[in-house]
Amino acid sequence: MLTGNPILDSIVRYGFPIILGVIIIVLFLSSRRHRRPDVKGMTTAEYLDNFFAGHGVPPGPPRDEFVRRAKGSGFGKLYIPVVCKGGKFFAKNGFSPNKVSFLNLIAIFAMFYITIIVGEGHTSAPYSEQPFYGFYLFPVGVLLLFVGMMDGMDGAVATFLNVKSKSGAWLDHVLDRIGDTLLLVGLLPGQFLVIPVSPEWGSLGDFSWVVWTNVLLIFLFEYMRAKHFEVGLHEVQPLLTAERWFRVVFQAAFYCIYGVNSLVGGIVYLVSGSSVIDPYPLYRHEVTYVMLIFQLLLLLIMAIAVIKNAKWVWKRLKQMDKGETTDTNSNRKV
Repeated sequence: MLTGNPILDSIVRYGFPIILGVIIIVLFLSSRRHRRPDVKGMTTAEYLDNFFAGHGVPPGPPRDEFVRRAKGSGFGKLYIPVVCKGGKFFAKNGFSPNKVSFLNLIAIFAMFYITIIVGEGHTSAPYSEQPFYGFYLFPVGVLLLFVGMMDGMDGAVATFLNVKSKSGAWLDHVLDRIGDTLLLVGLLPGQFLVIPVSPEWGSLGDFSWVVWTNVLLIFLFEYMRAKHFEVGLHEVQPLLTAERWFRVVFQAAFYCIYGVNSLVGGIVYLVSGSSVIDPYPLYRHEVTYVMLIFQLLLLLIMAIAVIKNAKWVWKRLKQMDKGETTDTNSNRKV
């Protein structure tokens, strides 16, 4: 049960995806009259140069070095080319940057909804029932990979159309934080983070607190970045594993692991029959622990990122303070 009320439960179960589908259709139809077939994209190097310029990296050798290193990484080889192609597609088909941001959030709402539905079957009988819920997380994980790539497409559309705005940047950050929260708290209703020992001994523990801790760390990480811009430090330390697109792709990988193991467990059960006890033990362990492992690894990644970012920002701000003090003393002498 999603709500505890059978009637309301049916409305939510069937009405919510219909509403999301209607919104997506409206977004595409409303964009048709704004098509721009002459939109030009960028090469990976051009986009990276623009990207790092927007993140405060000064021109010349410093930015060239950032671009060179990024081009040789997975960020430059995989993520940026997809972002450029996707951004060009949306720009040509009449989407504004804000519409792409909303489309990304709607897709995350869909992931949130399906995760809750799958969670209903997480504690169902292994082999015979759980796989029929759990395998849905595999296609969801694949879609989540695309959602992770979409995270930068709104910025690409703004770049290609030369319509970057402060209001759009603000809206993008707000919608991103809503999406970050939905992607994580969707794991809570289905008891993905409640680890059982046995029917006799009860639960090993409820690790839901890890989800809320990760939400806090993500918000703290993003807040620190926004705040240091406010006090005049217009530069960002690129932290690959803490970037939003990486966090989403990271979650997608664990969704795929959960979905594949659920599917394999169901196939093994169908082949072996109910007479075989635990024909595929790995299935039980991975389905039980995979989401906890995902959350603990994310906790480690974000804790390290927050500490590294705080040290980097503090060092830069102290340098700025020292420079301002020197300038003030010079003016006094004059």
